[in-house]
Amino acid sequence: MGEALMLKTKTREKKKKKVDVVKAFIAPKMSMGELDKRYEFIELMICAVVENKLTSLATVKSNAEALHKEEGLLVGRSLAISLATALTAASGVDEWIYQFLALQKVDREYKWFRPMMEQVGLRLVGEVGWGVKLRVSMGAFASFADLVTDVVVCLAFLKEGRTEYFEMTIDCLLLSIFIRILLVILQNKKRSIKRIVGESLPVLVGLKSVVDAARVASGVKHETGNSLDNLTILTCMKAIELFAEAIPGVIIQL
Repeated sequence: MGEALMLKTKTREKKKKKVDVVKAFIAPKMSMGELDKRYEFIELMICAVVENKLTSLATVKSNAEALHKEEGLLVGRSLAISLATALTAASGVDEWIYQFLALQKVDREYKWFRPMMEQVGLRLVGEVGWGVKLRVSMGAFASFADLVTDVVVCLAFLKEGRTEYFEMTIDCLLLSIFIRILLVILQNKKRSIKRIVGESLPVLVGLKSVVDAARVASGVKHETGNSLDNLTILTCMKAIELFAEAIPGVIIQL
């Protein structure tokens, strides 16, 4: 249903508005029509979702029975910011649903609702470039900031003559790099040496998380020849960075 809805809005006639397309789409669908009749906010909410205009997150605490059409409009508009700040469409929809009591009830009662909205979210993320650019930019900034602060701290320890702290900090950085390169080798063991070297370079310069985030944000789930999918690799890399570098580094500095 999500795929069909987005296809209808994309291939609509120029004279038709997205709102009219959504209304015409909901009516003949038995499951969506039932949901729309039960909760009056659904139609306008779906219309706002499809419009995909970036606004601030709304504060709506009404339950599904008490939610008015105008509030449904605010709830629908809130999905855009959730998709923009989440790593994947599925996690953006998940965050969006748990922001509102009404959506939580709809999610419990209609098992098709979440998968449909995830598909809609996936298409919306693919149609606009700002969401991908925002996520990748945030990842790049975080990685550079982390690398710069580590270098600054190492230089401070060295300048003050605290060689033991300097050595421990360097050891943490090297351990993190070593484990991540090992993971890169395991991930690309079925591919060429050139590929392994190419994937190892971002690890050495501190940009591996940015590369992985860009792949996940672009919607590529799994590349041929890789042992793990891109989201799993991104999660593993961040976990290694956390436990081999970040947490020990904080302990050393304290």
